[in-house]
Parts: sequence; structure tokens; C-alpha cells
Amino acid sequence: AKAQDAKKKAELTGLRTEAELIADGKAYPASLCNDGVFAEVEHTNCSVASDGSEWAADVELSDGKYFCVDSAGVAKVKNAATTGTSCQ
Repeated sequence: AKAQDAKKKAELTGLRTEAELIADGKAYPASLCNDGVFAEVEHTNCSVASDGSEWAADVELSDGKYFCVDSAGVAKVKNAATTGTSCQ
């Protein structure tokens, strides 16, 4: 379980960098979650702000907690799934 959790965390952290390259200083595309980079990680929850200004994505870990990354550079474990575009 720990190895799978470590893999999920590494994948999400790496995809955050890819999302920044896609946006290239502009708005994040709405497709970022649906058919974009975060669709590559199984069971990922992802949300992009309607104006493309920010995004957040998380994945459930084996202990029922969630690992969240967002466009502000946050990467942390949370007790509940992310419902918005920030891990805060």
C-alpha cells in the first residue's frame, strides 16, 4: 500500500509541472482534468476554475486520506477530497 501511495504522490507531483508547461503563463484549459494530464492518473479528482486561473487535483490514498496538488504549488495530504480549485 505504501508503494502504491508513493507512486500516486509522485505521479500527481510530476503532472503539476506538466500542467504549468501546458498553461505557459496563460489560463489553464478546462480540458486539463477531463482529457488532459490529470486524466492519466487513475481515480484522480480534478477541478479547474471557470476562468482558468487555478486548478487542484487529488487522489485517494490507501488509508482513506487524499493527496492534493494545486496550481499554487501546494502538495499535501488531506482528510477529505478536494472540492474546489485549491488544496487549502
